[in-house]
Amino acid sequence: MSLLTTILMWLFVALCAVQLVVALRAARAERHGGLVPSYARVGAVALVLAAVLGLALGGSLPSAATPSPARPSHEEWLAELRAEHLRLQEEAKAAEVRLLAATRGEGAPPEAGLAGQPEPLPAWYLPVMSLLTLGGFVLLLVLGDLETLLPRGWLRRKRGEREGGAGVAPPTLRALDELAAAASVGRFQEGLTAARRVAEEELDKLERLDLLFLRAYCAIHHVVDVGREAPLPHQERKRLLDGARADLDKLLELAPRMAEARYLLAYLQGYQREHAAALEGFTQTAGKLADVELPTEHNRSVCLLGLAEEKLGRGDLTGANQHFDEVTRLGVLKAQVPVALVTSRLLQVRGNLRSGKFAEAREGLGLVRQVEGLSEEQKAAAAVVFDAYGVLIVYREGQYAQTLEAITAFHQRWLPPGLPDVDEATADEYLFPAVERDKLPVPPELYRGFFFLQAVAMAHLAVPRGRPLTPDEAASIARPLLRALQFEPRQREVLACLGALYLWFMPGKEARGLGWVDAALAMGVRSPLVRRLREEERRHEQERRELLDSFLGVSSRFLTDAMVQPRVRKALVEELGRFQDFQPLLAELGAATDVEPRSPTLQALRERARYLQDVAVRFATRNGPEALHLKEAGREYAALLDGLERSTGRLEELEQRVMESMGKVVLK
Repeated sequence: MSLLTTILMWLFVALCAVQLVVALRAARAERHGGLVPSYARVGAVALVLAAVLGLALGGSLPSAATPSPARPSHEEWLAELRAEHLRLQEEAKAAEVRLLAATRGEGAPPEAGLAGQPEPLPAWYLPVMSLLTLGGFVLLLVLGDLETLLPRGWLRRKRGEREGGAGVAPPTLRALDELAAAASVGRFQEGLTAARRVAEEELDKLERLDLLFLRAYCAIHHVVDVGREAPLPHQERKRLLDGARADLDKLLELAPRMAEARYLLAYLQGYQREHAAALEGFTQTAGKLADVELPTEHNRSVCLLGLAEEKLGRGDLTGANQHFDEVTRLGVLKAQVPVALVTSRLLQVRGNLRSGKFAEAREGLGLVRQVEGLSEEQKAAAAVVFDAYGVLIVYREGQYAQTLEAITAFHQRWLPPGLPDVDEATADEYLFPAVERDKLPVPPELYRGFFFLQAVAMAHLAVPRGRPLTPDEAASIARPLLRALQFEPRQREVLACLGALYLWFMPGKEARGLGWVDAALAMGVRSPLVRRLREEERRHEQERRELLDSFLGVSSRFLTDAMVQPRVRKALVEELGRFQDFQPLLAELGAATDVEPRSPTLQALRERARYLQDVAVRFATRNGPEALHLKEAGREYAALLDGLERSTGRLEELEQRVMESMGKVVLK
């Protein structure tokens, strides 16, 4: 066998070994990526390598001319050595003869075949090995996923390094790298921004898996982590979570064995309170992700507590206790079992309150008080909740006097001492709460809510028959509202109610109340009643401005009319002096008002009466006692005008009769 043949045989072996390495690498990448590994491709290529290696080894071993005899005895061995010595002497003589012949140019006799020399390979050996190697390539490409065998991203990165230096990659791959880096350090918003620059169609399968997982990971944690400090808008949160759910569903369809994706989906399901599906996902991935430090037991306990609460809500105590026992066995959140019981029963109390089942709500609140195993801190928090629900039950029953008593008892127990007194400036000047949030035994929102509820109960008791509030009653109701603003300064709902109270029932303080209403609207108060109130005030302000303009015209005419009696002009000047808007008019008409009075003519009285009647009708459109007086005066003025018109007509008739009678007397 020649050296070239040997090289070719071992080249085929090397090619088949490369095929096996590539197949193993692709299977490993598929397994780590959660895909189904192409073990069939690995097995087929391994068989081809074994066959080619067997052929190569078989062709390389020398074959003996005669079979090896059994081990000879000592005499036979000596005889064999003598025979071998003689043979070597003969071969040496033959070689000497060939050498002499060669020097004489006579040629060399043919060599005899030596024992142990390898026989030549059969003609089919190399073609078979080449076909097997080619078949290995075919199997490598056909069996399994071609994208995992030849990843495009790796080729593009290598091409970029050749063209632009180390670290240079196409824009899509750079964006994918930025996404991975941002996700690893918790910059989820930056990760989502980078994900939007990734062209998914340019990625291979493994890169698409990375994109789907990292994009879902950033979206979920952006919603959860950011939501702890400042919740995202509902539409934005829904868009991110729906996109993450779609990415994870697609990811698990492509890579059903990807434990990381299943765990992340379970986390999302748990966040969306799909406790049963989340618990199943955490259980499935517990063994597969054992080498990764994850709070699996904690998450499973949370799901179990959620399922227990759901079963308690349906009255399934046995099923709930089974979940509680499992939480206790896991041991991570066993201290939360009493809290879950309290939470579940309080939810039932709240549901009974909403349904108007007050007796059931009281009974449920009594069951909540019987829960044992709470820590001291949890007992203190539970006591606040018990007192709060007690107040709400009494209020929902419509017992407003008992509500005030319950709120007073709540404040005596939980209100911090040393609060500054309140006045109207509390609604304007307080930029910070009167007591820091960390020093309050109860959240400030709860204080604000109960002070607001106190004001509502006082209003119900003050106007049992729907009569308007007196200024003293309004001031008394405003006090708890101002106190509420000490805990949540400039809270828009409280500010709007306080403004409406001043605007409606506090004469002389309408401007202050209107300012508070405007501030509440500027801060985005949601009440449509407040918006209607402000629109009505704008309309009244416009009407007032129009009436003032009309009053200005009437005043100008009457102050300069000599036929208006002096006492009328004096009364008009006194009224105008009350309005700052009319000060320039009084200064301008000061000299014109000092005129010599003249008796009015009948025609002037008639014209002035019609004018005043129109003005009275226009001014009487506003409500109030003065508007009623104006309407009565207008009606009386109209009656007098009608009488004046009738008297004038009667006078004309009498004048005509007198003249006719005088003529007849004279002509006789």
